[in-house]
Amino acid sequence: MTEQLLQFFSNEYMPHGHCYLWLPSILWINVVSDLLIAVSYFSIPVLLIHLIRQRKDVKFKGIFILFAAFILLCGITHLFSIYTVWHGTYGWHGLVKFATAIVSVLTAVALFMNRKAILSIPSTYKLELALQDAEDANNAKRNFLACMSHEVRTPINGVVGMIDLALKHEADPEQSKRLETAKKSANALLAVINDIIDISKVEAGKLEVEHVAFNILELLGETVRTFGFQRGHKDIDIILDATGVDHEMLLGDPGRVRQVISNLMGNAVKFTSKGSVKLVAELVRTEGGQATLSCRVEDTGIGIDAAALEQLFTPFTQADSSTTRKYGGTGLGLAICKQLCRLMGGDVWATSEKGKGSVFSFSVPVGLVENKNKGVFDVNHADVNVLWIDTNPVTQRIVQNYLRRAKYNVVRCSAVDELMRLDGSVAANVDVLLVDGATASQFPPDILEQFVRDHPCVKRVWVIDYDNDDRFDAPNLPLTGYIGKPVSPVELYACLSQERSVAPEAEKTVAPTEGILPLRVLIVEDNDINRSVVEGILENFVSHQVFAENGEIAIEVLKSVRVDLVLMDCQMPVMDGYETTRAIRNGDAGDFYREVPIIAMTANAMDGDRERCLESGMDEYLAKPIDMGQLQSLIVDFAHKIGRYKPEQTSKASALVEREPLKFPDGLRYILPEKLPASAKKSPARMMSMFQSFLLNNRNFMELLERAVNDDDHDTQRSLMHNMKGISANLGMNPLYERVKKMNVGLRMGREIDQPHFRALSDVFDATVKELEQVVELNEGSASSN
Repeated sequence: MTEQLLQFFSNEYMPHGHCYLWLPSILWINVVSDLLIAVSYFSIPVLLIHLIRQRKDVKFKGIFILFAAFILLCGITHLFSIYTVWHGTYGWHGLVKFATAIVSVLTAVALFMNRKAILSIPSTYKLELALQDAEDANNAKRNFLACMSHEVRTPINGVVGMIDLALKHEADPEQSKRLETAKKSANALLAVINDIIDISKVEAGKLEVEHVAFNILELLGETVRTFGFQRGHKDIDIILDATGVDHEMLLGDPGRVRQVISNLMGNAVKFTSKGSVKLVAELVRTEGGQATLSCRVEDTGIGIDAAALEQLFTPFTQADSSTTRKYGGTGLGLAICKQLCRLMGGDVWATSEKGKGSVFSFSVPVGLVENKNKGVFDVNHADVNVLWIDTNPVTQRIVQNYLRRAKYNVVRCSAVDELMRLDGSVAANVDVLLVDGATASQFPPDILEQFVRDHPCVKRVWVIDYDNDDRFDAPNLPLTGYIGKPVSPVELYACLSQERSVAPEAEKTVAPTEGILPLRVLIVEDNDINRSVVEGILENFVSHQVFAENGEIAIEVLKSVRVDLVLMDCQMPVMDGYETTRAIRNGDAGDFYREVPIIAMTANAMDGDRERCLESGMDEYLAKPIDMGQLQSLIVDFAHKIGRYKPEQTSKASALVEREPLKFPDGLRYILPEKLPASAKKSPARMMSMFQSFLLNNRNFMELLERAVNDDDHDTQRSLMHNMKGISANLGMNPLYERVKKMNVGLRMGREIDQPHFRALSDVFDATVKELEQVVELNEGSASSN
């Protein structure tokens, strides 16, 4: 046995090189080939082991290991092939081959035993198809949400509008409080919807960057001003520091910049309960008339853990779950900021320390535009001396820099004793007294009044304060006016350059009317709820309202009725608002209406929608939900422009007609007065207008439905029935409502409208119209007799 083992491992056998006759060409080609194969075989197991370690989800790890061992042994056999060229040791070579054979058999058996499981693994092609399907579904979802702006915002407009109307008429404090809560909830819902639609539009690639000229100082001032209101009762200061901006007119996308700033400021105000929220803006010039706009929002709020910072700009992410519970929000705002900044060629980032506050910064490239008019930095006020009183060193420095940039001579003061010790020659030359409201409240009441009395050189007294009911007020101080906080350089310069000022509230208030404006307004709106909302807003504000539910009807109305102003919905069936406006401007409704004022009303509130409205020929733009003050203010403006601002006093007789309740003939079966909304009692004239609108716009309902049934047009059928269901419910047409409601459910379940159901609906509809005509005739006759 020992002798056989020695022979087995002996190296005295003829080397393999003799088989090659020791010819170098044959010998070396075999040696080099075996060497390269061995190196390759050794690398494969290493890569397989690395793959298994990195991919914990890899199945059949045992087969991978067996295959790695098989390949490794194959590599060793090739090394022995090189060794045996010069040494005749074939025993070891045989053992390695035998081990290779065993491992190869085990690998084959393992593959056979797991063949079903291996075949069940989806193919790469199927995975690619599944991935593509998932991406298509995700894109479809994004596109759906991105295109749903109008449909989603329209019902919210109805909710907010009706709440506004209810608040206008509600005298009960408890009910008013509940309505205010409902309005806040509706506005919060609208904010969530806006976030979801915005991120969907960004991800769907439906947002485009504008390159238009804009005034950056005006944009900054307007944007941060709103947060002076939103701070509520929080003990925080809102500060704007635009001292780093030395050029007014920029080229870029003002809407996107405003949106990013608003999101960052909104977050900062929400998460800060004490201290300050400061927006710092700087302009860094680069080459070729370009610059970088850098903004940062600094707050003294709750701060964020370093670990959570990395995830902040991911959609639907907040610092932790308790943040959502305590502060609310969708977690989309920062993701939208990130996408918008990158869309503009910039970026956004954040630094924070838990418990101490956060700094959110962004930068975007902008162009520099030459200001054709004289800018705020171009005026020299070297002859004006300003005494600036403020105890806050931050705002004191910022306002002082604003004033010095405009060449004002500034003396600052931060305490009562400083004011009392002010050099006599300096005090004797003060032209403008500029006082921070919070600082003035800390002074003894008569100090400022005494200073002004002692120094007749003071021509103007301005107080810088927030726009709320807690403003500083000194009855005996000859106040010129208020400058709103946070202070923007544009408003500061504008106020200091004039002799008198109007308080900011007055600037936003609709011009008072002592009666109803003698205007005939055409309201073009396909949604009956929205028509009712607008009608309620204009009730007792304009003398006449005319309605049309699409552009085609609107043009026909204009041909037969004199109208002073048009409120135009943008998305309507048959003919939308854009097409209608172009037709009116082209004279399709008559030459008289080529210049009629047209105000757009649309649920599309994204940037670019306003421009589209104006390009189609509209004069102004209102986003839904319609704000009562904004709409009435616009109407007053246009009334002035067209010379129709002549409020008519309402006579006692007409007031009696307005208060007189609606009359209904006896024996009504299809119009049920008890089912009418509460507004019918408060405003009978408005209810009559809705009845007349129904007769004008819906007489052809059955004809349109019959055509849709004959054409097998299910979309039109559902649309007609859905609209009629809402209209009939609001007008007390209960039998018609119940029948339409049941048929509408059937349509949604895929049922056809058969002839028996169609005839039954037609009978109810005709009877309803007949009774409605009797109601209208009775009340019109009553009004005329009065």
